[in-house]
Amino acid sequence: MKKMLSGARVDDTFIAPASRVPRDYCRERRDTRQLSDEDFLRGGLQRILGRCDSGRDFLQARQDRGETPARSMWFDALHSGRRAALAAEVTARSYKVFIRDRQHRDWLAEFPELAGRAVRAVDGHQLAHACHAARDRKGGLIPVGFLYGLCLHTGLQRSLVPFQVDGVRRHEWPVFKQQLPGWLRQDRGAKVPIVVGDPACIDVAHRAEQKRTRLALIITREKENMKPTFIARHAYDPADPADPVDRGVEADEIAGYTCAYMRRIVYRDPAGGEQFVFPTTEDSLRPGVIALLYLLRWKIEKVFDVFKINCTSSLSDL
Repeated sequence: MKKMLSGARVDDTFIAPASRVPRDYCRERRDTRQLSDEDFLRGGLQRILGRCDSGRDFLQARQDRGETPARSMWFDALHSGRRAALAAEVTARSYKVFIRDRQHRDWLAEFPELAGRAVRAVDGHQLAHACHAARDRKGGLIPVGFLYGLCLHTGLQRSLVPFQVDGVRRHEWPVFKQQLPGWLRQDRGAKVPIVVGDPACIDVAHRAEQKRTRLALIITREKENMKPTFIARHAYDPADPADPVDRGVEADEIAGYTCAYMRRIVYRDPAGGEQFVFPTTEDSLRPGVIALLYLLRWKIEKVFDVFKINCTSSLSDL
């Protein structure tokens, strides 16, 4: 593989797009002779994707190759507010640059009703705790959790907000509700965005409020202990009864969930025979498209699997 890259290291080729962003787009960049911002960002990526057990282990491995600053300089940089602001700016700008570069790829191109409409899967993921992580009342280490958003058009994923970082165990759902408005306003288009969440999104009142304010329409999966009341058949009438996307749809109805009415789609997988039920506040899409969007939500789980693989392997070994 290295021969294919004409002598370039795999690390260099992989990190090159992220390194280009601070050079071309970031105003907070301030190079220093001891540790440039580019080297700082590069080191952070290598630390995350490497197999070192700790920060000291990481520094020792790089010192053996003469590639790292002194220990105190590295750890001081990790506590720098300016460096943190730079990393946040690089993250935001990188996402926009990657979106622009990948506009030709659209997983949802076959569905014109989704053109120009943001469709995102959202889920939380906990990372392995560091040795200096916060501890709970019993002395146990608390892992860091992040909420992530995956664009179902492009497949690009970004971190949204951390949770459980202050030693107080908060469920990801309250954090999601608190951060959702600001997150969606960052790249809101003319159409109301769709958010696809796992069965943890059971707050019916919250979903109804998002629909009323036209902030977001939510698709999720019904939990077994939810006991909705059938109200009526949904008014949706597909133009083509033989539409292949609706194959497997057994019911499209309006149901009552405690404090609100919602559309409820019953779908049976034509291949495996398993039945799924999707409550949603989205009223205009074909029922089969609703089921498909939830199926695509599983791509975010596959990205998490890649996270786990990368955390136990080194780029240098590729």
